[in-house]
Amino acid sequence: MKFSDLLTSCRASNDLSPLVQSIPYASFLNLRIDIKGDEFTCILPYDQELIGNPVLPALHGGATGGFLECAGLCQRRDGQARAARGQPAYRGLAG
Repeated sequence: MKFSDLLTSCRASNDLSPLVQSIPYASFLNLRIDIKGDEFTCILPYDQELIGNPVLPALHGGATGGFLECAGLCQRRDGQARAARGQPAYRGLAG
């Protein structure tokens, strides 16, 4: 199945989990997607393995970049890239 067909199917069912499972790095990151109406939220759950600098602690740059790339792929509409609206929300790593 082509990516655009999978995306269309997932959007029709409002369930992007098959799409996330089709992207190996998204599966590794345990990426989650929440869609409410026109609002798209991509979630990167905390995982100690994603910490690049344990002194700070800070997310590894590769995990951050991979998350953004996967979020962008999942945000595509009808096989076409779409400009993001709004602002990203950042939450600290409260322990």
